[in-house]
Amino acid sequence: MAELLPPCQNLKEQVDYILQIVQQEASLASCDVTQVQTSMRKAISPKFEIVFAGAFSAGKSMLINALLGRELLYSAEGHATGTECKIEYAHPENEKVVLTFLSEAEVREQVFYLCEQLGLHKVENINQEDAIELLTQGSEAIIFAEGGESKSERAKQANALIVLLSGYVANRQHIHTINNATYSMAEFNFNNLKEAAAYARRGSNSAVLKRIEYYCNHPLLQDANVIIDTPGIDAPVEKDAQLTYEKIQHPDVSAVVCVLKAASMGDMTRAETQLLEQQISSALQNAARVECDRFVRESPRFYDEGTFSIYQFRQTLQQTSQTFDCESMVEAEPAIKQLLKLDFEPKVSNTIRITFRQTINQSFKTLLLPMADIKSDAILQQYSKARAYLGKTLAKEAQEKVYENKRLSDAVDEKIASFNQSVSSINGCLAAMQLYDYLLPVIESTEPEILDSASFENIKYAKAVEA
Repeated sequence: MAELLPPCQNLKEQVDYILQIVQQEASLASCDVTQVQTSMRKAISPKFEIVFAGAFSAGKSMLINALLGRELLYSAEGHATGTECKIEYAHPENEKVVLTFLSEAEVREQVFYLCEQLGLHKVENINQEDAIELLTQGSEAIIFAEGGESKSERAKQANALIVLLSGYVANRQHIHTINNATYSMAEFNFNNLKEAAAYARRGSNSAVLKRIEYYCNHPLLQDANVIIDTPGIDAPVEKDAQLTYEKIQHPDVSAVVCVLKAASMGDMTRAETQLLEQQISSALQNAARVECDRFVRESPRFYDEGTFSIYQFRQTLQQTSQTFDCESMVEAEPAIKQLLKLDFEPKVSNTIRITFRQTINQSFKTLLLPMADIKSDAILQQYSKARAYLGKTLAKEAQEKVYENKRLSDAVDEKIASFNQSVSSINGCLAAMQLYDYLLPVIESTEPEILDSASFENIKYAKAVEA
C-alpha cells in the first residue's frame, strides 16, 4: 500500500497505548484483543495481499494473466499443480522469478496419496523407471475408462499423478531429498521474465514447484499490491486444497477474490457448493441463536397469580427447602424438570410452528436472496466484455496456430529437400550400376493450406464471435 497519511504515522503506538490501558483495567482484562491487533497490522502493513481462490479450471490464473497482460501463470484445462504463486512489483530492470521445488519426500507423499485414492499399487521407490512407467500406464487406463481427464474426480486425480510423475522425472536434478531447493532465474540461464514464466507455466514443471515468486513491472502492483494465486479448493490432493483454505483465512490477507465456475450441467462444483452452504448455514445459525435466547428467559406470564405454573413453582421451591443440604434438591429433580417443561414446551412449540419459520424466511429475503441477485447482476454485466475478449483471444490463438503450422511446415519441407537430395545421389549411383528396379522414390512437398485449414476455421469462428 501507499505510505500512511500524516495523521496515521503513529497509529501503531496509539493503538498499543489503548490496548495497554484495556489490559490494566481489571474489568476489561479478559477481553480478547487479537482481532484489534490483526486489523492494526493490516492497516499499517506495507503490502496489500489479494488472494485469488476458486475451483480448478475456474479461470483464476487466466484472470490474473489478463489483469497483468502477461502469460505468467499456468492456465490450461484441469488441475496441474498445488503451487502457490505470488506476484509482486519490481522495476523493469529488476524483474525476476524465484522457483522453490518440492522435496523428494513431498513428491513421494503426493504419489502415495494419489495411488491410495486411485487404488493403484504403491511403489516404494519413485526413482525406478519401471515403477513410474507402471503408475503412468495405470493412470492412463483410468482416464480412458472415465472418458477423459476432466470427466470425474477419479480421472482428475489420475491426470494429476501423470503430470506429477512427468515433472519429477524432468526436474529430478533440481529436487533435493528432504529440503525445498530454491533457484534464481539466473541459475536456469533464463534471460528474461518471459523465458522463466514459460518454464514455470509448463504443466509438468508446475506440478513439482512448491512456490513461485514473480517480481514484475505493472501499474497494478506498483502500490505494493501482492497477488496470490492458490491451488483449486477441490484439488485432487487434499493437502493442496487445505493450503488454499488456510491462505483464505490467514490474518495477513487483505482481500479474497473468489472465482466461481459453473459445471457442465449448470451446477456449481462440490467445493464451491460447500462454500456457499457455509454462508447459508452461518445465517441460519445466527437466526437460531436469537431464537434460543428466548428459551433462557422465563415467559412474561409464567409467574402470574392463579396459573398452574406459579403453583408448580411454589410446590417445587417448598420441596427443595426441606433440608439444609443438597439432598432435597436431588430428590426434587423430577419436579424441577416438570417445572422447566411447563416453560419450555410452549416456547419450543411456538418456535417450530410460527417464529423460526418466519425468521428463516426473513433471513432468506433480507440476506441471501439480495446477495444472490447482486452476484447474478455482476456476472451478467460482464457478459458483453467476456464475449468480446473471447473473440479476440480466439483470433489471437488461431493466428499463432497458423504461424506455428507454417513454421512446422517449413521445417518439414527442409527435411524433405535434404532427403530428396540424398535419394537423388543414391539413385544416380544405382542408375550408373544399371539397377533401375531399385531406384528410390522422392517425397513431394507438403501442402501448407491443408495443414492450416483448421486454424483458418478458428479464425472465421473468432471473427463471427466478435461480430
